Amino acid sequence: VLGRFPLLKLRLYEDLTAQEVRALSHPLIAALAGQTDTLTDLPPVSVPSLADLERDDASESQYLLLDADPAQERAIVSAARGQSFVLQGPPGTGKTQTIANIIGECAAAGKSVLLVSGRMASLDAVHSRLQDKGLGDLCLLAHSLKTSK
Repeated sequence: VLGRFPLLKLRLYEDLTAQEVRALSHPLIAALAGQTDTLTDLPPVSVPSLADLERDDASESQYLLLDADPAQERAIVSAARGQSFVLQGPPGTGKTQTIANIIGECAAAGKSVLLVSGRMASLDAVHSRLQDKGLGDLCLLAHSLKTSK
C-alpha cells in the first residue's frame, strides 16, 4: 500500500508499531479485530442503574467539575469503577461535559487518562472545560501542532 501521511502521523504510527505485541495480546483489541472469543475472559460489566445511583448513601462521584444529569452520572460512576463502555449520543447531549467529569474523577483518584479523538475540535473542547476548572496544568497535548518537544 502506498499512501501520503503528514509527518505528525508518522509518530503515531511508530508508537503503534512499538506497542504491537502488547496491543495484540489485549482481549478488547483482539475482539475489535474479530477474535470475539477473547471476550470470555473479561469480567462481567454492570453499569449502575438510575435506581442504584439514587439508593447509594454516598455517591461514588464526589468530584464533579460540571453539572451532570442521572444518565451522565451513570457513565461517570462506571468509568470511576474502571469499566469499559462506549459513550455516544447526538450533538448537544453533554458528551464533552461527561468526559470532562470523568477526567476530573480520575484525576482526583490519582489516575491517568488518555483521551483520543479523530477531531482536534473535540479534544480542544474537553481541554477548555478542564482549563476553566483549573485542571489545565494536568493536560499534555501530545500531538498538538502547538506542542514542542
